[in-house]
Amino acid sequence: MKYFPLSLLLLATSFLAADDSSQITINNRVLAQVNGKAITVMDVTKKMDMMLLRNHPENELKAPFRLSFYRTNWRNVLLEMVDRELVLQAAEDFGVPVSSGDVRQELETIFGPNVLVSLEKMGLSWDEAWNLIRSEIIARRMLMWQVSSRVEAEVTPGEVRAAYERYLQGEKSGKQYSYRMITFRGEAPDAALAHAKEAHELLSKQNLPIDQLKDKFPDSAVSDLMIQQHDEIAVPIREILTTLAQASFSIPQLQKTRDNTPVARIYFLQEMTELTPKSFAEMENSLREELLNERYAGASQKYFTNLRKQYNIKTDEIAAACPRDFEPYMMQ
Repeated sequence: MKYFPLSLLLLATSFLAADDSSQITINNRVLAQVNGKAITVMDVTKKMDMMLLRNHPENELKAPFRLSFYRTNWRNVLLEMVDRELVLQAAEDFGVPVSSGDVRQELETIFGPNVLVSLEKMGLSWDEAWNLIRSEIIARRMLMWQVSSRVEAEVTPGEVRAAYERYLQGEKSGKQYSYRMITFRGEAPDAALAHAKEAHELLSKQNLPIDQLKDKFPDSAVSDLMIQQHDEIAVPIREILTTLAQASFSIPQLQKTRDNTPVARIYFLQEMTELTPKSFAEMENSLREELLNERYAGASQKYFTNLRKQYNIKTDEIAAACPRDFEPYMMQ
């Protein structure tokens, strides 16, 4: 296999972003050849355009977003395309079936009912989109047969049960408190306590919204909502919270801050919940999915490694052909 040096090759290509007058200039070059097929910057760009349309349709025509997306992802997408070509090569031996209906259905799923209009916006021809989708379907089915089906057979009910036991060991039980702390500072402790008592009357008996407290008491400060488990809360605060009903305020009392400054405080308990581990029935599907994802990541990487060896593909050669200072995308 031969990789073309970046000093050779094709003319720079640019396209006009559809949402404004900004242009992204693409320095189009051959990046690699896999089994006689050249992969160019434009090939990688079209693949990323498909990804944008699938995952970020609201931003797929915005030039700044596209530029950032291209620059962040093009190297990884190139390697994925190399692996895809290897999978397609291997799929020829298996005769993976793909009907015209399969391709047409996926085209409509990605591009919507007005396929040709969407393709024109993306700068893709019908044949380009057709071939891209057909290749993706073949690669996906090949991976399902060679990797996914084997992984699914390996994840047994016993392994799922063992994963649940590990979940139970790491899961905490007990009480969890959601609360806010209201602090009053005054020229003297008695003044702060007097303001706290007045505020307590307004909060608990006249239903003054807690977020309006600052308007009436400039010397007050309301903390953000704190969510802590029983053992995480300081003992003096925990002793107060355990006496409160949900959505209630503690009686004002004098305390000292860390720097030993006297303040008056009120605690508002928004909610107390009992933490109990989920049942096996609730967790079984998600645990199995986690195990499958973990196994699939390792199995697919092993599969690609074997394919690279089989077809004599060296990723370090691809990296050497794409030095770190090579930037194929520029904004004009």
